[in-house]
Parts: sequence; structure tokens; C-alpha cells
Amino acid sequence: MERNRETACQILEVFEELLDKYNIVINSEDRKEMISSGEDNVAAIYGEEYFLLEDKITNILDE
Repeated sequence: MERNRETACQILEVFEELLDKYNIVINSEDRKEMISSGEDNVAAIYGEEYFLLEDKITNILDE
């Protein structure tokens, strides 16, 4: 099962690269907080949205 979580993170990395290529970001409260605190290098999929996607992908791989 841990292997599936690692695979889920690898899949998300592929999507991160694609979104970055087209300068697309997924807006979220977590992202807004990081940017407002001065962080300017926040991933395209960040915070709660990232972890929700990671969990969903992991669940699919576990089935």
C-alpha cells in the first residue's frame, strides 16, 4: 500500500509539470495563505487539494 502512495505522488508530479508548463494553478485557501505570507514558489496543486487528490489516486490503486 505504501508503494501505491508513492505511485500516486509520481502521478501527481506528472500533472504538476503539465500545469506548470501552461502556467495553470489550482486556487485554494492554502495557496492563498502561502502567497500572502510571501511565498512565491507554491506548487500548481497545493495543500488540501493535493492531499485529497493523492488519497483518491491511492484508493484507486489500492482497489
